[in-house]
Parts: sequence; C-alpha cells; structure tokens
Amino acid sequence: MSGSYTKAEVAQHNSKQDCWVVLNGQVLNVTNFLKDHPGGELSIITFAGKDASSEFNMIHPPDVIQKYAKDTVIGSLAPGEEDKPDPVQEKPKSSGGSEPGCFACLGSLCGK
Repeated sequence: MSGSYTKAEVAQHNSKQDCWVVLNGQVLNVTNFLKDHPGGELSIITFAGKDASSEFNMIHPPDVIQKYAKDTVIGSLAPGEEDKPDPVQEKPKSSGGSEPGCFACLGSLCGK
C-alpha cells in the first residue's frame, strides 16, 4: 500500500477504463482485474468509484483480496473518510437503454 485517498478522489475513477473501489478501508485499482473477476465485470463496475464493502463482504471470504488480487491494493482511505458517504456521481450517459443513464445490459432486467 502506498497512498491515502479521500472518497472524492476514489469517485473520480468510476468507469471500466479507470475503476477504483473501496473495500474495508482499502483503496483498490481494479481496472486490470475486471476481465479476471469470476463474477464478471459488471458486478465490480456497478461499484466503480464507491465503497463496495458491505456488498463485497456478503459474498467473499475475508482473505480473497490477499489471495487473488493483492496487487490491486493501491492505498487506504484517508483518516476520517470511512464514515463519510460516497460522493454523488453523475449518472452515466446512456449506452443503449431506453432511459438516460440506463445501462443497455440492465435494460432488459429493469424493463426500461
């Protein structure tokens, strides 16, 4: 680990091409890991630029990052940041769904 980041800094990395997430106080750059994630890219991209700890902890054992993706850890949240809410992010531009900000891949699931 090297850096200390605010949630606002993490929130700037919210795309498939530049994807950071927060997990249990650690900041991970998972951009290059997306293609290798057994659960698929979308399950990570959904939380790009955000704290995904709650959802992550529900389905992963505590040592999974150390075992399979320890090179993704780039730092930790700055002191006092863990209790702050994630910054509000702009909705992504439409990629084919019928509503602005709707992901095409989810359009069939949400009925939009």
